[in-house]
Amino acid sequence: MEEPPHKKKPQPISTRFVPALFIGRNNEKVYYISGGIVADTIDFESAEACTSLSVDSLCDIKITSHDNDTQELSFVPISEDRADIFMRVRPVASAEDYRTYVLRALVMGSRALEYAFSSATVIGVLNEESVKVSLTSCPFSPTDSVFLRTESAEIFECTVVEALEYTAILRTRAGKQPASISHCKSIQILSKAEDTVISDILPLFYTTCPVENWNLLERLYGKPDDTVDTVSSPTSTPLIHLSEGKTILKLNEEQAEAVGLYNNSPAACPAFAVEGPRGSGKTSTAAAMAATFRGEGLQVLLAPADDAVLMMALSIKKLDVGDRKVIQISSIASAAHGHEDGQFSQKYGIVLASVDAIFRRSTNDALQEQLKSDVTRIVVDDASSLSEAALNAIILCFPRAQIVLIGESEKLKPPRHVKSDVFTELAARSALDLVKRKNLPVVRLREVYPVAS
Repeated sequence: MEEPPHKKKPQPISTRFVPALFIGRNNEKVYYISGGIVADTIDFESAEACTSLSVDSLCDIKITSHDNDTQELSFVPISEDRADIFMRVRPVASAEDYRTYVLRALVMGSRALEYAFSSATVIGVLNEESVKVSLTSCPFSPTDSVFLRTESAEIFECTVVEALEYTAILRTRAGKQPASISHCKSIQILSKAEDTVISDILPLFYTTCPVENWNLLERLYGKPDDTVDTVSSPTSTPLIHLSEGKTILKLNEEQAEAVGLYNNSPAACPAFAVEGPRGSGKTSTAAAMAATFRGEGLQVLLAPADDAVLMMALSIKKLDVGDRKVIQISSIASAAHGHEDGQFSQKYGIVLASVDAIFRRSTNDALQEQLKSDVTRIVVDDASSLSEAALNAIILCFPRAQIVLIGESEKLKPPRHVKSDVFTELAARSALDLVKRKNLPVVRLREVYPVAS
């Protein structure tokens, strides 16, 4: 006799795999990163298969859909083939594959690093308003205002009462702290409630925004092509005058080659790298490229740190840049102030900013759209410390731009995660090393000049 429908065992009708980072587990929850900024959690009994996984490892979430509209989730080791694609060992063949594998891996890695570097553990609930936390480093000072995000994604504001090297006491600014705050719970510390970071930008292109610059992305993540290194540069280099007097800046052969490539079209040369030791004139080369640019559009000169941006600004100030106006900005929002009429790109020709500033969220969406369409050259100085994830964000946000990375390979790389290199391999590999290994030209500055003490 046939069983009544309500007593039938659910039958699987489809299975799919979603990549994730297995963070760890306790007696109640399994922690993982797949789509959320804070590590997602799942009830322990729903993920028994995770016992074979190592902490901080790449895995798959196996999602089995049943005929009664229910789903069963389990964690399984990722296959070697899928791991190779996510770790970019194997090339991808299309923009859709880039979105599915490379971009997903960069999103996971960025969020994992963000979570690792900003997470803290509650080591004491002092009262209804105050909590003591332990963290890897304490960047706060007393009276600082910070935002905390709980495991259940509740965000609330606190004031720093005490800040030591590895611990801090935080007091809720409005009423009681959330009930989910308790001893040994994890929380994420946010510097601001509305910060925009790389891990916020990349998912936009994974979900809604089009991937437009496949010409460059294919060079980075597609099959090798030995012929692309023979990109020709103009044979004549424009004269570069200093800003005062009629003195002409003389470039060496390699610097002239870089200036020539910079004046090539992005279609012929979507990106290239300039590498050289300390004192080889890398920052001067960046300034020379900006001063001699003969094309249309806005030039954006970036660096990971503000001091490197200042050095570029000083180098450009020494040169005659013609009628181009130069602006140094601390954020897109500050640049937008007073330029709501959409004439920003018409007024300025060269923009200097830190990488963080160019990505920081602006209330002026019109300016962001204008920059996206008008920026045709981006130079990143001190690119040795630029991460692969940040490079991809630049490429995706400015699809019309030629990208130039300038740096020193032996210099300090982007910070590695202290617990597991899988986070670093997913998102924080050196962008300069990536470009050097791939199908793009590399100019090597060999002549070293005396460095002023």
